[in-house]
Amino acid sequence: MRVLCLSANEELASLRSAVLSVHGVQVDIARSRKEATELLEENGYAAAVLCHSISEKTADHVVALFRERNPGRCVIFVARAPYQESPVKAEISICAIDGPESLVDVVLSCKPGPSVAN
Repeated sequence: MRVLCLSANEELASLRSAVLSVHGVQVDIARSRKEATELLEENGYAAAVLCHSISEKTADHVVALFRERNPGRCVIFVARAPYQESPVKAEISICAIDGPESLVDVVLSCKPGPSVAN
């Protein structure tokens, strides 16, 4: 299973990647709209993990491209706090304070399958 993680916070993105990798998930990290666009044009993903540190404009762009290239796949929003709303329509929203187990559970619940860019 391959996922895209978009976060402006490199340290948190690397931590999330390490946690998911232990569970057999391949994670591509993007720190900007440009990096995310390049990765989405080259690869297919089972899920996109959008972290609270990205802007609404970037989130809108990345989610639109993700849905175009990976129809029927999961968009997961990681909120900073329980009351923070997702800037985009996400299939799943979790709170960062819920811990790494929560992220692992929701990512593994997304079903991989065929995509446009594989």
